Amino acid sequence: MRKAVKSVAKLFFNDLKFRYKFSLAYLVIIIVPMALFLHFINKTAEETLNTQIMKTVVQSFEQTALSVERLLGQYNNMSYSISRHELFSRMNSINPESYPHTRQMLDKYALDRAIFSFDNSAQRSDIKIYFQDFPFFVDNKTYFNLDSAKDEKWYVSIREYFLSHRISLMLIPPHDLPENEGNGEQIASLVRVIIDQNYYGNYIAMLRVDFPMDYFYEILSKNNIYEESLTYLQSVNGDIIAVTGEGLFEEYQASQLSSHAGRAAGWSKISLNEKTFLYSRTPIENYRCDLVALIPYEQFMSPINNVKDTNNMLIIVLSTIALAFALTISFSMTRRLSVVVGKMNNAQSGDLEPISDSAGRDEVGCLVESYNYMIEEMKHLIKIQYENGKEIKNAELNALQAQINPHFLYNTLDMINWFAANGMVDEIRDVVVALAKFYKLSLSNGLEEISIKDELMHVSMYTQIQCLRYKGQLQFEISVDNEICSCLVIKTILQPVVENAIMHGIMMRDDKIGKVKISACDTGDSIILSVCDDGVGMTGAQIQAALNGTSKNGKRGYGIFNVNKRIKFFYGDDYGIAYSSKVNEGVCVKINIPKREGMSVL
Repeated sequence: MRKAVKSVAKLFFNDLKFRYKFSLAYLVIIIVPMALFLHFINKTAEETLNTQIMKTVVQSFEQTALSVERLLGQYNNMSYSISRHELFSRMNSINPESYPHTRQMLDKYALDRAIFSFDNSAQRSDIKIYFQDFPFFVDNKTYFNLDSAKDEKWYVSIREYFLSHRISLMLIPPHDLPENEGNGEQIASLVRVIIDQNYYGNYIAMLRVDFPMDYFYEILSKNNIYEESLTYLQSVNGDIIAVTGEGLFEEYQASQLSSHAGRAAGWSKISLNEKTFLYSRTPIENYRCDLVALIPYEQFMSPINNVKDTNNMLIIVLSTIALAFALTISFSMTRRLSVVVGKMNNAQSGDLEPISDSAGRDEVGCLVESYNYMIEEMKHLIKIQYENGKEIKNAELNALQAQINPHFLYNTLDMINWFAANGMVDEIRDVVVALAKFYKLSLSNGLEEISIKDELMHVSMYTQIQCLRYKGQLQFEISVDNEICSCLVIKTILQPVVENAIMHGIMMRDDKIGKVKISACDTGDSIILSVCDDGVGMTGAQIQAALNGTSKNGKRGYGIFNVNKRIKFFYGDDYGIAYSSKVNEGVCVKINIPKREGMSVL
């Protein structure tokens, strides 16, 4: 630990530049208190926002529960009012034999009026009465015989619940109602048992108030203040009555929640399907159901995290400004010294430039004057050597460029000598004819531009000679449309590329056998000549070296480099050479030139 402290102290006081020492000092003074202050703001903002957002969530949930109770209360009052009709109080005392038809009509009219008054209320409903042993009003539209519903789930549920608990009101979910009811609209029902006033354990009818499920969905959806929150109504026995977003219900696996889990216990955090949620369940009094809400905790925390992210971004921005401020001050204090150090480092690399800034009269000024005197002396001493070196470089460039054709000519004459020694007269004739055409096309009557046809003939003569030299090892193919052949191109741009393909591509293969193909493509404004081989390919570094005119040993290689430079000089920087290659699969060189019409020199 002690050694580490000493190392850090040495780094700061001895090795670190003055600029960074000043900068670090400013940063410690400015940023550390700022970071502590913003941390305090983050904690305060998080607690405040958490309280406010939670208050909004609680209020929304309580309002939703109140709206559900209010909706069911309206239908409850409706059913209760109808169940108190005087007809039901004297139904058991009616003697069927002495129940005149006129009286039946009056009683039915009075009951119809009571029902009709609720049919015109603001909340839509469909009221149905199922009579027990009272067949007089049955029309299978509003009035039904209870025996007709004895096998339906809603009737079985409320009958069993009434007989076991003596509770006469139940909310029936849509899946317990017959599928053909509701006229295509999903409905729920509030069913009330109309009890025999002479015997409390018996009932004389059941009153069903059907209403659209859309009322539930509208109320529940208002509680979804977050995009992926889930609100649903569930019976105490676990049946889902209404849910906003069945897809989310399945995704969250909300069915895992017990119908009594957390009932009336406020909000809590739970985990479902590897996600964290805020969860609350509150009972809807008198209707044997609960209102349940699930809010993804990540969305609940999103506004809080946004504030924290904003604060964090603020500290980054302020830190950046403070850093820039610190660097500016430190730079202004150490700028002249840094200029001297930089110039001295440049001088080591051969950049001998004096310092033009005002030297001043302090120690740094004296150092600047000494440096400038030293630079002027050095420049004076190496001026002659520099001029001589420039002449040597120019001579070297001309010599290397002049080696291209003589080297090829030497190899060709050596091949002719070998053919002559072996009495191969036909081969000698073919080589001489090809060599003559090759140099005739190279001269091209002094023209800089020739037709693509002549350029293809020029490279064909070259490859013909090479095929004779490497008999049976090379294949050469040209696939160029006649329309393109009449266009102009600067001469001798294909031969160096084909030579590279043969010497550095195919000849580098283990079997030294391969194929070179030349093709062309007319793009409208330009022509792209392609030279592709199946040699050993090139790496990215090798491609860059070819375009830069360098090789592994650091010497200049002017073949591809000169071709690319000539194209750009002659046609502009929009044109030139591009490589594509895969190692061990070959190289494809694309030469982009403008489309210009011309004619052949042959």
